[in-house]
Amino acid sequence: MLVTLLLSACTTTARVGGFREFADAGVAYVDAADAFLEEAGDAAIDADSHVLMVARERLPDSSERAKHLVDSNGLLRDRLGLLSDLRLHGHLLRAYFLALAALADGDGSTGIGAATEEIVTSLGALDERIKRAKVGDRAVGDFTGAVVEIAVAAFRSAALERELKSHASVIERELDLQQAAMRAIGEQMRTDLEIVLAGLETTEIVRPFRGTRQLPRRWPTSRREILKAAASVESADAAADAAAGLKISFVKLVEDRLGISDLQALIDDIDRVLDLIESVARPEAS
Repeated sequence: MLVTLLLSACTTTARVGGFREFADAGVAYVDAADAFLEEAGDAAIDADSHVLMVARERLPDSSERAKHLVDSNGLLRDRLGLLSDLRLHGHLLRAYFLALAALADGDGSTGIGAATEEIVTSLGALDERIKRAKVGDRAVGDFTGAVVEIAVAAFRSAALERELKSHASVIERELDLQQAAMRAIGEQMRTDLEIVLAGLETTEIVRPFRGTRQLPRRWPTSRREILKAAASVESADAAADAAAGLKISFVKLVEDRLGISDLQALIDDIDRVLDLIESVARPEAS
């Protein structure tokens, strides 16, 4: 009987301190994701420009060149639109995490409940648009994973528990969508870079360096661009890993299973994104 009472007490007094730490990690993730998405947009534009330059030589007719440019611009605008939607999606998730932290801190005001409802509604409006968006030949929705069943723990804050029981499953799906979008963007970046870099290193880097003639003035810049492109792909993988870690940590948090090691692993993933972005943004070689 004593054991039963102790277990019952534990289930009704689940700790709430982890929500503030998780919210801080969520804010850091969104900042890192913003930096990555900006880099992804630049990479997409650069790759598209390289493809256009090659295609222009194969299209002698001016009207064909103009049509190719218009079509390419349209596809690129769609890609940039997805990145913008994904950035807004992340900012809404950040607002939700901060609201959860406020509820965990003891603020059970009806205003927060109304705010979380509005956030969830806004996320839902973006959800289908992001899922339908195509990155290359595949829709972002193709990269989503299986639904995770969440057993919401019993928390001391009744308002927090009500909120989680209402929306935790929805937020898990939105975090999965973040991960899916990052995976899709990373896969397309690889495709873009394979097109752009096919033969580029040989013709503009290796051959001139091995030759006896003076290196072209653009040689350092071309070499830097190739190295930056490779780092961009790594940052895409890191961003997807961070999104996956955020989803896993959220589920553990809601089920009162989130430990210090889980938070540290999440922070390490986020720091890796920022480190890779910083390495991409190094000054031009002199």
